[in-house]
This record gives sequence, C-alpha cells and structure tokens, in this order.
Amino acid sequence: MLDGAPDVVQVVTSGVDWSAIAAAAATAIAAVAGIWGTSLSAKRGREQASNDLRASLDAAAENLLNGINAENERMRRADKRKVYAGFQTAMNKFIVSTSHLESYGSEADDRVHTDMISDLAEAFTTVRNGLSELMLTGPKNIRDLAENAVSILQSYSLAVEMGDQSEDKSSEFLRLRDHLYEAMRADLERSQEEMRS
Repeated sequence: MLDGAPDVVQVVTSGVDWSAIAAAAATAIAAVAGIWGTSLSAKRGREQASNDLRASLDAAAENLLNGINAENERMRRADKRKVYAGFQTAMNKFIVSTSHLESYGSEADDRVHTDMISDLAEAFTTVRNGLSELMLTGPKNIRDLAENAVSILQSYSLAVEMGDQSEDKSSEFLRLRDHLYEAMRADLERSQEEMRS
C-alpha cells in the first residue's frame, strides 16, 4: 500500500499541468459552442419553416379567396343574365298580348275580350315583376331604359284597351328596346372582363 502513496504525493506536489487544463477547457468551449451553434441553427430552421408555412398558407388563402370571388362573380353575372332575359321575355309576352287584343279584341265576344284583358294584365304584372328585379341588379343606365320601355308599353296597352290607337309609339319602343339590349350585353361583357382581370 505504501507503494501507491509516493505516486499520489508526487502528483499533488509536482505542480499543475496547464497544457492539459487548457486542452480540456478548449474542448469544453468547443463543445458548448457546437451545442449553441446547433441550437441556433435549429432555431433559425424552425423560424424559416414557420415563415415558409405562413407564406404558403397566406398564398393558399389568397388563391382560395380569388377562386371564391371569381365564382361569386360568375354567379352574379349568371343571375343578371337571367334577370335581363326574363325582363325581355316578359316585355315580348306583353307585346304579344297587347297585339292580340288590338287585332282581335274588338271582334271578340265579351268573355273572350275579358280573357284577353286578363291575359294582358297578367303579362303586365310579369313585366312589372321583371322590372323590379332589374331595378335591384342592373346599373342606372339599364334601369332608366327599362323604366322608359315599360312606360311606353303601359301607355300603348291602355290605349289599346280603350280602343284609342291614335299615337303609335312602336318605333320609339323598338329603338328603346334595342338600346336596352345593347346596354345589357355591354354590362354582361363588362362583368366578364372584370372577372378576367
């Protein structure tokens, strides 16, 4: 046992081995720096991944919103087209009913004449309903043209019912109807152009 004691004494008494301590300290510092660098790199990686994910989600949300807006615009345009076509169809039916009354009403018996008046009233109600829808969906220029067209139709219809066809406004109505068609087409095309951009 004594053999081991002088070695211990020699180590304790021989002094500090600074090169060994410096090597151990350098290794410890390098290890700490490596750990810190790895942690910093991982943090930056997480931040970059988070930023990339956020950008990706923002782009996906924007694409989804653009798609929804485009679909809403297509539906709005289809609704407008339906309203415009319904209004034009209602006016055409009203013109046919009025012409029918004008052509055959005076020669018809009372029951048939009453039926013709009833058909005319029903057709005019359809025109007024179509105008109401158009007033909600169409731009001002179309609303104004449509109101003028309905006013002319109503005057013509009342004149036919009363048997007074002294004032022929058919050319004015046809011109107005053509302008209305053009304005409706332009509105639908404008909506489609806006949808593309």
